[in-house]
Amino acid sequence: VYSENLLKMFAIPIKEKIYNIKDGVPHVYAVAGKAFHQLIQQGKKLRAHIGEHRRVLIAASTHAGEDHIILNAFQKIRAEIPTLFLILAPRHPDRVQKILELCKKTRFSVVIRSEQAPVTQDTAILLVDTIGELQMIYAAADIAFVGGSLIPVGGHNLIEPASLGLPILTGPYLHNFTEIGKLLQSAGA
Repeated sequence: VYSENLLKMFAIPIKEKIYNIKDGVPHVYAVAGKAFHQLIQQGKKLRAHIGEHRRVLIAASTHAGEDHIILNAFQKIRAEIPTLFLILAPRHPDRVQKILELCKKTRFSVVIRSEQAPVTQDTAILLVDTIGELQMIYAAADIAFVGGSLIPVGGHNLIEPASLGLPILTGPYLHNFTEIGKLLQSAGA
């Protein structure tokens, strides 16, 4: 069950509406279509591959200048939460080699998505170098950081992680998504 407004904003086809009367008050729930549910199921499979016992942070649509900030924060948080897993999905996959070099400096074990290498207990970071999988990958996460917001790019789509009910972190630069950011914040997202 997903928010009908978020599904419409993200242009996800609504399969049906479920009407329920509870305590005399009508409640309407929107149910997403089959394709959206398939993405969710694929995300759950990825999550199982990563490990259900791990907490998963996705840093999505990151830009140059943000990755080292994310990796530094990840190192600090991981010192407190050793099972934390990072999915790093840059906005432009052609930056993957540079990001891989940054990751190697952290000495964390990294797997590159397109190589389909197994994620082991020692793997700390999944580096996404593919296109068209972000919504599915969001479905494998517990919390999302949306990039383009730590530097003055203006942020990126907050609706994708919100449509999955994920808590969302951003930097201060959200001028491209001001209205959506305000709506999500007022809704407690």
